[in-house]
Amino acid sequence: MRIPRAVLTDRLTTLTEAGVLRRVSGGGRREVYELTSKGVSLWPVVRAITAWGDEHYAPGGPRRIFRHAADNAPVSSDGRCTNCAATVGAEDTLVTPGPGLTAPTDDDDLVTAALTRPHRLLRPLRD
Repeated sequence: MRIPRAVLTDRLTTLTEAGVLRRVSGGGRREVYELTSKGVSLWPVVRAITAWGDEHYAPGGPRRIFRHAADNAPVSSDGRCTNCAATVGAEDTLVTPGPGLTAPTDDDDLVTAALTRPHRLLRPLRD
């Protein structure tokens, strides 16, 4: 789903003003957004809302599966590794495609396409 640039700009501005995101140099003249510690602390809420949506609105299964990067085991809805029982923070979460995720199309933007591949949270999708 594409979002109009004006809407995206407004939302990014709101999140930056709220202290959830900050703008940093992306190399050269480009700037990128990164989460602040306040934004990272939202991870348990995002994980819980995602689990709720998967349970109630994902007939094909979850779109993404959260895994513990240390042992590749799934993370339960309460944020614990199903293998070692450790509480898995955002920095230790690997996001992998689930059965409900549709394959990328040629019309997808770079970020949407990148999100269909396994990636570590809090790390850039591309260098």
